[in-house]
Amino acid sequence: AILPLRSKIKEHLPQSFVFHLPRDIVSGDFYWFKYTRKKIFIASVDCTGHGVPGAFMSMIGSILLDDIINKKKVDSPEEILSQLHRGVVKALKQSHKSKASRDGMDIALCVIEDDYSKLTFSGAFRPLIHIRNGELTRIKSTAAPIGGIRDGNIHYEKHEIKILKGDSFYIYSDGFPDQFGGENNKKYMTKRFRELLLKISSYKMESQEGLLQEEFDAWRWECDQVDDILVLGFTLDK
Repeated sequence: AILPLRSKIKEHLPQSFVFHLPRDIVSGDFYWFKYTRKKIFIASVDCTGHGVPGAFMSMIGSILLDDIINKKKVDSPEEILSQLHRGVVKALKQSHKSKASRDGMDIALCVIEDDYSKLTFSGAFRPLIHIRNGELTRIKSTAAPIGGIRDGNIHYEKHEIKILKGDSFYIYSDGFPDQFGGENNKKYMTKRFRELLLKISSYKMESQEGLLQEEFDAWRWECDQVDDILVLGFTLDK
């Protein structure tokens, strides 16, 4: 119920897909989208746990993002993540270490100018994949989660990318790379996943979701799905 309508995403990112495969009925992975102030905000979020516990964290994260971006009108992704961290700490009483849960979330957040001139990215343990002219670049995130018990403030790094026609971007949770399968029942792994994204990037976005599903099913085969799966992809080409 809290997930944005995919038709809304398509209005502003017509060449895009959302591959969302919860392990259970409800999910600890969620995606967030908003178009406001001539900017597109899109995020892939991986909360602690899956099923009902993960879904509760997803609701907290979605509500906080709505408050920070829509009500407080914060535009810069690094400040959004800082405020999101403080919001999770407050909601879960994590400043009281003896009573607090250690739950939190990892996130990749992109802010895109609506004329597709620039993309700004900040991440907490989740990277951004940028593919341009057949070459893949991994834009690293800050190695600190949203929420959890830790000492001191974390500065989330901001990355700015001047967009060229045909650039493709991917944000995702760790569910696909962590899936067991194959001949030796091992994890898919991040390197193989990046190679897959590069391989399918030459196809139209509407085809890439199906290609991800085919690869995931072939790899998993008879193994149980171990985590929620979320991959968002979009090409910026006006």
